[in-house]
Amino acid sequence: MPKLVTPPTEFARRMQEARQRAGMRLDEASVEARRVIGGEYGPSRETIRRYEAGLISEDRADPLIVIALAEVYGVSVGQLSWVIARQSQTISKVLSRHLRREGITELKEETEAEEAEVEAAGGRKARTRT
Repeated sequence: MPKLVTPPTEFARRMQEARQRAGMRLDEASVEARRVIGGEYGPSRETIRRYEAGLISEDRADPLIVIALAEVYGVSVGQLSWVIARQSQTISKVLSRHLRREGITELKEETEAEEAEVEAAGGRKARTRT
């Protein structure tokens, strides 16, 4: 008796098609996504394969990974997942409120030197005295 293959979900199909349209292999997508969000948070080749196989459902998907893959593939988050697009809008609103409450009006990306300093300090930015 032949083994039944469950067709991938619509979300899985969109993830795979976006990667293929971008002309990327799984390992290339993984490397690029890790550049976008950092190696320790970026998806592995296997994680991307699991998304595309429908083994990770849209409602269980990591928004950070889907957002990074959308950027890497050159598509909008909504093209991959309207669920994640809606979640990212909510996250953005909550983060904006938090930053305003803390008096932070501008975010700047850390330079590589600052990232190395944080890593050398065991994950905490070293304080400088003036």
